[in-house]
Amino acid sequence: MKSKVWSLIIVLAIYITAAASGGVFVYFCKPYFASGLLLVFVADCIATLAVFLFSIVFKNASVYDPYWSVAPLFLVAGFYYVTGAEFLATHLIVLIPLCLWAVRLTYNWAKGFSNLKWQDWRYLDYKNKFPKIYLLINLTGIMLMPTILVFSGMIPVYYLIIGTANMYAALTGGTVILFATVYQGLADYQMRKFRHNPENKGKCIDTGLWRYSRHPNYFGEVLIWFGVFIASIPNIEYLSFGFVLIALLFVFISIPLMENHILKNRPQYKEYQKTVPSALAPFKRNTQKSI
Repeated sequence: MKSKVWSLIIVLAIYITAAASGGVFVYFCKPYFASGLLLVFVADCIATLAVFLFSIVFKNASVYDPYWSVAPLFLVAGFYYVTGAEFLATHLIVLIPLCLWAVRLTYNWAKGFSNLKWQDWRYLDYKNKFPKIYLLINLTGIMLMPTILVFSGMIPVYYLIIGTANMYAALTGGTVILFATVYQGLADYQMRKFRHNPENKGKCIDTGLWRYSRHPNYFGEVLIWFGVFIASIPNIEYLSFGFVLIALLFVFISIPLMENHILKNRPQYKEYQKTVPSALAPFKRNTQKSI
């Protein structure tokens, strides 16, 4: 499938099917679950399994890529349904910025999506290195692990919905989410603009937010989930610290994979690493090259 439009339509159909699968499960199994949170989690995994099956049909694990930003919207709907909670203004203060983040990130994915023939280089590497267990890696590492992490990041929303409303926490958390959405969007825009300039071919971006951090877009992502956590502070439970797991994912998996990949293709990236901090957060630029 080389047409971008038809490929996007197919991906949309995949997610409608996945959402319907999870929704049907919640509807019919609600009486059998004492925990609404557990019920929505199982439904989330079922939806992920549906996407996984379609990834086999189309031989492309990248059909899962938008799940990270799409799933939270359905999780919110599921939380309200299973709890029967009242929709409050304090919830909107948090949920509107969260929806803006989800829509922007999904749009950013769609803008860079070519067609169903394209697949993330990381998935191709896994497939080439571990052909015999690739399906297992696809299901567990590529899909279920991020699903679990995103769900863990959304758990504070569940407790926010059923807990005691606190305007100060909601305003603080919502503001952080909104700031992070703009910050991440600006980083993505600057990177896209840099790549579209033919003069920058083979170069490392050294402008804008990327001048102070090698991963400002990842920083924005972690900040999103930290904002979700802040919004639920009056209702913190032991399962509310999903943002820590998401941060660990970027620090120990996503960033090392990305940097090793860049170094293989652009050796000059090593010099860039000497002058721009590797940390997620932007720090003072180091102009002293290490020897």
